[in-house]
Amino acid sequence: AAKWRNAPLITIAVAPHAPYPCSPETLTAAKTLADKLALPLMIHVAETDKEIGEVAAKFRVTPFEHLNNLGFFGGTVIVAHAVHPSPSDLNLMASKKLGVAHNPTSNMKLASGVAPVPEMLRAGIAVGLGTDGAASNNSLSIFKEMNAAALMHKVSRRDPTVFSATEAVTAATIGGARALGLEQQIGSLVKGK
Repeated sequence: AAKWRNAPLITIAVAPHAPYPCSPETLTAAKTLADKLALPLMIHVAETDKEIGEVAAKFRVTPFEHLNNLGFFGGTVIVAHAVHPSPSDLNLMASKKLGVAHNPTSNMKLASGVAPVPEMLRAGIAVGLGTDGAASNNSLSIFKEMNAAALMHKVSRRDPTVFSATEAVTAATIGGARALGLEQQIGSLVKGK
């Protein structure tokens, strides 16, 4: 973190994998480190039904509620996937100003489900597009993600107007920058960015 603190094109983050494999102590330590070093936190949350079940069995709450109970949210927090948030989780995500990395191709390849991105956007949640890496996607193309996101939401809702081309481009640009807390530096074609 110290080495890359002032690098203009690199942002270091603290990234515990997810609530189900990480102990509460690990998650709390990650939050403490991120706060101490003024770094963003990144974590996979509510990606699969299995994760929802494991966290509920251990802690009797959703993964989002579990993280909130640990004081994990605050500052810049980016959650990957968020395929299965409850309605109250969506309210929590909006109130805590969480950013979402929507990974449609990965979610399709792994049969995780379809994230409620239209509802997230209506709730004012910052949504960007990601790939989740080539191993769970077979590509690192943001253009393929824009196409996949637009088509995924249309077919899952049976509504050709859901997640328009404009929304897909926004998620790939300034929406992603907002999700990362970097909208002042990246995400739009503006002098100085």
